[in-house]
Amino acid sequence: MTKQQKRTIEREFYRYKANKEAGGEFIKDYAYSRIAVNYEGDRVCGSGLNTAEDGVVNAVNKDLSKSVRAYKWSIVFEKTMDRFRWTQKDKLMRQKYLEGKSVYRICTDIGIERRTYFYWLEEILSLALQWAFALNITFAN
Repeated sequence: MTKQQKRTIEREFYRYKANKEAGGEFIKDYAYSRIAVNYEGDRVCGSGLNTAEDGVVNAVNKDLSKSVRAYKWSIVFEKTMDRFRWTQKDKLMRQKYLEGKSVYRICTDIGIERRTYFYWLEEILSLALQWAFALNITFAN
């Protein structure tokens, strides 16, 4: 795992709540728009005759891709949490990413040493990287 991948995963894990909300909006909007809009694959399509319409279509596609990315990152977080459910690593993830506690506080609350914390964190991030690859998430940001 590269440093960039690690930073991206951690950034998206800290953004879990916002990603979950954006992902929910994506699902709702996608479901409603499937009824009324012509689609080509996973992309919104315009008629090609109206430049204003094309501008709107491009904006929707761009927004849709951000929402899809947020949705996928929320799935990565949830699947990683599910893998460690009912363990100390689950507590570590909750306290670090959802509650924003410090390393010292997490180690004290869970009852682990600092090196164990970093060892577990590396294991958590490695699993998250595997899920990200499985969901075809790019790390270009």
